[in-house]
Amino acid sequence: MPLIREIVEMPELSKLATEVPRLTVEGACKRFPGGLSAVYEDIGFAVEPGSFVSLIGPSGCGKSTLLKSVAGLLKPDQGEICWEHAASRECIRPEIGYIFQDATLLPWFSVRKNVEVPLRLRGMVPSLRDPVCREMLKKVWLEGFEDYYPKELSGGMKMRVSLARALTLNPQVMLLDEPFGALDAITRNEMNRLLIDLWFRQRWTALFVTHSVNEAVMLSDRVLVMSARPGRIVDDVAIDLPHPRNESMVSDPRYLNHVSHIRSLILASSGEALRPSQLGK
Repeated sequence: MPLIREIVEMPELSKLATEVPRLTVEGACKRFPGGLSAVYEDIGFAVEPGSFVSLIGPSGCGKSTLLKSVAGLLKPDQGEICWEHAASRECIRPEIGYIFQDATLLPWFSVRKNVEVPLRLRGMVPSLRDPVCREMLKKVWLEGFEDYYPKELSGGMKMRVSLARALTLNPQVMLLDEPFGALDAITRNEMNRLLIDLWFRQRWTALFVTHSVNEAVMLSDRVLVMSARPGRIVDDVAIDLPHPRNESMVSDPRYLNHVSHIRSLILASSGEALRPSQLGK
């Protein structure tokens, strides 16, 4: 609960935060106390407003740590991470939705009450919370499940509740830390379709951590490929595939070329074979 609270209990957005800001990362480096080497180092990239960017690389290369740094939950030891307002060029705190590897639902709360958590922490009265929750649950295909409890839900349904909860604050930015990695292939594909549909219609900025090359190519405008620890950006791959996307695209030669290219980059930067989950998903 403390990590959830830290994310959702943000100060009210400044007047500068009425537009989605641009993310800039320059020379970022993170070490943990007692660590022999950096988790990630010399990281530099930019994410334009409304784009979908994936981070991929070998396990332990610092993807999740970098995502937490972008969220403001961890501070880099060197360099700068800034959400830059387009007009003023000032660094601001955008409205962020954060999806974890686990659904992080409260087992004693119903689906509706789990989705309400950020709104409760913001002090929104029940008469205003209810329509927001119903709308978010409708967006993630969970109408009629408001009074169910987490133990009564499948893994995919739990992740949809987590997604609905993040959307309640109308985020400008969505940070997603391998949210579908534990799901079976069919459910994972369904969640990818849902995610890309929501992003295509609402156009928040998305930064998505994954171990799946196929998933990264299917979802993203760009894929940032990281090396083995200490993680560095070894390539920034533009994905020139049209939106909206669906499973029929997996036979497109451009899709196959991107998958092959990114796979080879990870192999070259890690010096070892990818796990089957990275190669085939």
